[in-house]
Amino acid sequence: MIPSTDLKKYQAKLSSMPKVVKIPITQIQGTIKKEAITTLQTVNSLSLQDVKEKFVQVVNDDVVVDNKIYGLPYSVDTLVTFYNSDLLTKAGIPEPMKDLDELVEQVEKSGLAKIGTNNQIYQAGVALGGADNIPRFFDILSALWMENDVKMQGNDFNPLQDKTSAQRFADVLTFYTYFADPTKAVYSWTADLPNAFELFAQGKLAYFFGYSYHADELRKRGLQFNWDLENFPQTRGAEGTKYYANYWLNVVAKNSANQDAAWNFVQSVTTDPALVSQYLEPNNKPTALRALVKKQLENDQVRVFASQVLTADNWYAGYNATLAETYLAEFIKSYFKKEIQLDAKGLDFLVKRLNQTYSKPNE
Repeated sequence: MIPSTDLKKYQAKLSSMPKVVKIPITQIQGTIKKEAITTLQTVNSLSLQDVKEKFVQVVNDDVVVDNKIYGLPYSVDTLVTFYNSDLLTKAGIPEPMKDLDELVEQVEKSGLAKIGTNNQIYQAGVALGGADNIPRFFDILSALWMENDVKMQGNDFNPLQDKTSAQRFADVLTFYTYFADPTKAVYSWTADLPNAFELFAQGKLAYFFGYSYHADELRKRGLQFNWDLENFPQTRGAEGTKYYANYWLNVVAKNSANQDAAWNFVQSVTTDPALVSQYLEPNNKPTALRALVKKQLENDQVRVFASQVLTADNWYAGYNATLAETYLAEFIKSYFKKEIQLDAKGLDFLVKRLNQTYSKPNE
């Protein structure tokens, strides 16, 4: 399996799905003398239309390259909000924030962040503004950019291609960094804090953004406080709802000894709702299949994740997602060290660095 964002990286080493697969079928034949006869049976593979109809949109967008299918997922995870109900209650907040405006209001006015001398944070309001100690910070920024219609998708990374996109790209970075700036009213995070997930698990963080595997880990720990899940906050006034998808693909290597059998297996275990449910249900994983969304909306363990899969998306289409994340982290840390600014020069530097990961290796 590979992360969906690594498909371009490994594409040259992968086999695309054949139009038909030949599978050995063994049957017992004969009336008096029974014999096991094995024959090759030709079976049609999924068509492009099948993928579009069976899977949520982000899967179709990611796995189909030049009209060829390169992988299929069991599950599509989406970035959601985790919140500490007890901390909200103590701050006089009856409900978790529904959008980013409410988040700002709660952090500014309700005392979710407890700050001591020398700007030391001993209770954090929300894990925003940092890099190394915020799991999937790249995804959080990506979600904010996407819901603000920053133009990032395509064969290169060019959010500065027009004034509106460029301004929104900068605005999101500014918004994000405010939460780690002690001069701002929303100050709630610092690079000195522990990992955000661990801080949330300790009951010292009101809002954390994460995935279904984070929820599973929290349930296993038997936490001594009340917590729950909510949809990832949207930008008030933005058109539609957009969420960030992070998932893995079942793929078949070009050097596989039996590609037909491998592709037949991948298709079988990812498209049959009954088989897929056998994996999703015990593991509390959100579905990639449209047919299972309604059922999962009735399951409290995965309801919030499932409610986002139909409009979930991602954007990275380069050759090295890990390096792109490293570059973004370095940019954020350099900004707080005052080595770079969120001005035209600084943003151009960031875009050019990220674009380096869109070049084929060794080019």
